Amino acid sequence: MTCSRPDNLSCTSCPTYYYLLNGTCVENCPRDYYIGFLGEFPWFQIPACLRKLTLSFELKLKTEARKIDIEFNYGISTIMTAIVNRIQVQIANTQINSEFYAISAVAESMISFEYLGDQYYPPMSLLRITIDLGSDFNSDLYQQFMTVEKSQTIYLKEIYPFTKVEIQTISTSSSFNNIGGGFTTTGQAVSSIAAGGASLSLVRMQMIAEIVQLLRFVDIKWPANVNQLFSESHIDPGQMALPVDFMTSWNDNLENFNTSMSRVFMNYEVGPFFTENYSNELSNISLLGAIIIGASILISFSRAKIRRITAKLKMPKTNARRTPKVYCIFLLLRFSRLLNRIDLSTLWNIGFMFLLSIYQSGFLWSLVNIRYYSEILDPATYFTKGALAIAITFLCFYSLLTLFVFKAVLSNLRYVVGIQENLWPLHIKKYKSLFDDFECKGKIQVLFVPLSLIRGLIFSFVVALLTMSPVAQMTLLWCTQAAFVAYMIIFAPLKEKWGRRITLLMELMAFGSISFGFIIMIIERFGEVDATTLNETGFAFIAFCVVSTLSGGVLCLLQVIGLLVQIIKYIKNARQRRNEVHPLNLQEMYSKTEIDSLETAQRIQVKDKPESASKPIDQGQKATPPLEHPILLQNNFLKISRAIITSSPEQLNKTTYGAQLLESMERWWENGEVGFAASLDDTQLRTFKKREAQTRDRLELFSHNT
Repeated sequence: MTCSRPDNLSCTSCPTYYYLLNGTCVENCPRDYYIGFLGEFPWFQIPACLRKLTLSFELKLKTEARKIDIEFNYGISTIMTAIVNRIQVQIANTQINSEFYAISAVAESMISFEYLGDQYYPPMSLLRITIDLGSDFNSDLYQQFMTVEKSQTIYLKEIYPFTKVEIQTISTSSSFNNIGGGFTTTGQAVSSIAAGGASLSLVRMQMIAEIVQLLRFVDIKWPANVNQLFSESHIDPGQMALPVDFMTSWNDNLENFNTSMSRVFMNYEVGPFFTENYSNELSNISLLGAIIIGASILISFSRAKIRRITAKLKMPKTNARRTPKVYCIFLLLRFSRLLNRIDLSTLWNIGFMFLLSIYQSGFLWSLVNIRYYSEILDPATYFTKGALAIAITFLCFYSLLTLFVFKAVLSNLRYVVGIQENLWPLHIKKYKSLFDDFECKGKIQVLFVPLSLIRGLIFSFVVALLTMSPVAQMTLLWCTQAAFVAYMIIFAPLKEKWGRRITLLMELMAFGSISFGFIIMIIERFGEVDATTLNETGFAFIAFCVVSTLSGGVLCLLQVIGLLVQIIKYIKNARQRRNEVHPLNLQEMYSKTEIDSLETAQRIQVKDKPESASKPIDQGQKATPPLEHPILLQNNFLKISRAIITSSPEQLNKTTYGAQLLESMERWWENGEVGFAASLDDTQLRTFKKREAQTRDRLELFSHNT
């Protein structure tokens, strides 16, 4: 009908009953073409022969053993019914009736298969999915797809027919681990922030929970109920990260990449990309880092600026009229005092605590990305290269963090070992979280945090890089955890009694879980146990996990209760101090009045002294001693005694008069003429002790240094 050139090879549209094919008009389309339309409705549509799309699919394992994903290379919404009606399933060379499985659409190009039967299938059972659309499908003139490969196979995980009681027990345990981990994290975070961000108890429990969950990546014959627990539990149940994700748009470009990763990672739908596995932590690092850095800069700038402003202000009198200007001055002064009381090291300690809580997982996923980057089958893109660059960056960052922790601890051992906390130098405040929770009687006790990081480093390397040898993995994990438990028992590094006991219990539960896997590995290598017996013994592993989570909850509850007790005690003492009535010491009041009057009289006397008084005294004339008032003598005595108390014996010995003074004081003390305690009556002693006890009980929410 129309042509772009005057020949029959440049057609742009054809007459009725003819179809456009590569610039020509044909009556019938070839076998690998279908009848369609060029153009967009309703503007124009030209009947044409379009090349058919070759439809293919692949099978992917899911975290749940009974489910797999069937992923197609094109959207199949138009032929979904045909696929469901013509799908055939075989497991272990046995045809499965359609009553024992379910097919459901997950996405436009993906459907989900779920086995519903009660038949037991051991690990590595072969699943074959056949989609036979028939020869009529390929020869259909109006069907845009054609099939070449009709079948795909995959090795399944173990499918075990659990009873309802077992399913309920596993689900309850999994929920308890997830919810208990979240509760523990929240309580620990609140307690740590209230204590100045110095407590690392959250980091300790975080690492213990991760250690147990990382065992899923050791490729041994775990019991079916343990695998089910792993599939329903979060790999990081005690994570303190907020539920934010800024990497979604980036990770969308990393989906559907074909990789040949180790099966143990594919079993739990773990990909090689660092930004996918660590997206939540990356988002929290950027968010928390911006908050801490911004708040530190803002507080420092505001503190200096307001200090300069208040220095120039004229302070209103106490009985001045409360005008808006006076209120503004008082408000500015209070705000200045508040800024001076805020310690920036608290913010940095909180950020440091968060980094340590995600330290182990950061090492793991960066190593996984570096190890399996070469296993990506599709061509590399900017996003895959960017994910690798981010993984290498964080691997270097956490390595430097490890060196920093070691340097900070080792270089400050001489300031904290065997020294009371109130005598620590001020620069320790920046590293308070590394020393605050631990006994500082010996060097090995203070090394708890560096040793914990080394343990996390070993676990990450073993899980990520030794997947080809499960025996070596379990051996190294068992030895590492055994050494750390022995360290906890022998040296008892934690300061608080109950915190030490509960943490040790959690470490023992983690060691029990690893020992359980170690025994399973030995049995698998040298013997064989039926699936039912193995499943029954698996509840011991679940018990270890539940006891560990419960212990963390108890420790968190004790810390929250202790925090509430301190708050109540602080409020009670504050009210008591506010309502206290202190009697006036009339003798001191009158003495101060007389001293002020005498000093005023002396100033007047010096001012009015005649000129003759200022002349030098003749050598033959004897100088009259100045008039010494008793109150002035007492005032001078107080000043001298204060100077003697604040001076050390070494300073006094440097001068002749100082050495004589010390000798005289020793003889005076040996004679037993008077004691310091005799100068205080019983009432003053009781008041002094009472105030000292109240000072010790105060809750420290801010720093003392203003």
